[in-house]
Amino acid sequence: MALGRIGVILLILGLVAGTGSGYLSASLMNQPTLDALNSRLASAMAEISTTTSKITSLESELAAARTSAQGTSKVYSEARMELESLSRQLKELRDSISVPLENVAYVFSPNKITIVDPNTLNTKAIDHGIPEARWGKSVAAEGNLYIFVVEKKNNEVVVINTDKQAIEKRIKVAPDLAGINNPFVGEEIWVRSDAEGTYYVIDIESLEIIAKVTTALTGTGHGDMLWMSDFPGKAYVTNAKDAVIHVVDLEEKRVTKTVPACDGTHGISYSMLSKMAYVSCTSNKVAVIDPATDTLVKTLEGGANVYPGMQEPYLSHTSPFILSPMSDKINVIDVMKNEVVGSIPITSRVGVISMILEEEDEHGAGKHHKESNLVFALDRTRPYINVFNLESFSLVSKIHTSGVEIIDVKEAGHGHGGGHGRSATSEVSVFTAGHLFLMTRGDGFLTIIDMEEQKPLANLFVERGVSAVIFIGMHEEHGH
Repeated sequence: MALGRIGVILLILGLVAGTGSGYLSASLMNQPTLDALNSRLASAMAEISTTTSKITSLESELAAARTSAQGTSKVYSEARMELESLSRQLKELRDSISVPLENVAYVFSPNKITIVDPNTLNTKAIDHGIPEARWGKSVAAEGNLYIFVVEKKNNEVVVINTDKQAIEKRIKVAPDLAGINNPFVGEEIWVRSDAEGTYYVIDIESLEIIAKVTTALTGTGHGDMLWMSDFPGKAYVTNAKDAVIHVVDLEEKRVTKTVPACDGTHGISYSMLSKMAYVSCTSNKVAVIDPATDTLVKTLEGGANVYPGMQEPYLSHTSPFILSPMSDKINVIDVMKNEVVGSIPITSRVGVISMILEEEDEHGAGKHHKESNLVFALDRTRPYINVFNLESFSLVSKIHTSGVEIIDVKEAGHGHGGGHGRSATSEVSVFTAGHLFLMTRGDGFLTIIDMEEQKPLANLFVERGVSAVIFIGMHEEHGH
């Protein structure tokens, strides 16, 4: 090692110094030994010189590295400042992009509400100020001026003013909020607490709770509400823990009677052709009820839901058929015969069903319906819409909901998949000209489907956990 050699050199130098000579004299040792030591001394001195040069070189490289690091730090700092500036500009640009007040979709997710213009795919986010919100069902009121949406985490109904595109009020209600209705498109919102088996009535003008109506024999239970244009002032309410229908006087806000139906009343529908109500039960029965007499007419085989159901905006109550999905088939009920006239085989659980396509009126708004012999059923286990033919009772095609361009409208920092392995759709809403909005709770996508062409148009990533979507059409005059 060089240090060992340096030690030898120092020893030799000490001997030299002791003799008063710059060289090792022959008086101390013989010539061969002296030559060998002198050679080792010269070699050690050379190594010292080389090591000194290396140290100088390393010190030079270190100084250069420090200078470079200072330069890199400056570049990094400048780049970060530029990135922050670009981010601010992007936010300002996003904020400056306006979306119309009408013919837009409101998509509800845990940390924001996103307004989507389906024509341009521009979006606008509303910060609702409710961390990790859990949204439920929603309904539009006052000529689409307001949206009333259930927020389950805080047991509230959140009111959105669509003219301002902002939250108007949060109304504290009760635990386990579920269905929400605007009976006869009137001046009240009825929102149900399944925990209490009770409807809370909200006055639209004052945005205050004005009444409570309990529709449960045991004080609890999930239920749905149906009102019928042929029977003004009256509503039917189901309860999955009861075997009856609760008849509600909407003016007096009280239950006037109960009608025996079948065990576990759940879904409910009405046919404007037969003037009958159809109540699906968890006991795999469908009860046919005559609202003119509030009596049970007959019981048919069916599942826990019926379609078209309640006042769903994307389903027509002038359809000649009522559909009731079961575990392995969809029973087709002819409303004029009040009989099951056929069944469509299915291999997986299906969700909301549509049997109509919307037409555009002269203003571009989807208000009029035309009947179709096609049934659109959302697959609850795979990313498909199954298309069935009502005449042949058969599957005619599948629409894959993720086989389109993915448009990312998320905030930076949240990844999303490429459309593969999509989870099942949770909810659906139609807008003009036969289009559907489908949302996927697990992966945060909103998918736009063209029902006439039977193909998806776009997938928009909003935020993971999307749980509700509602389409707001043209604003209409609505006086008090």
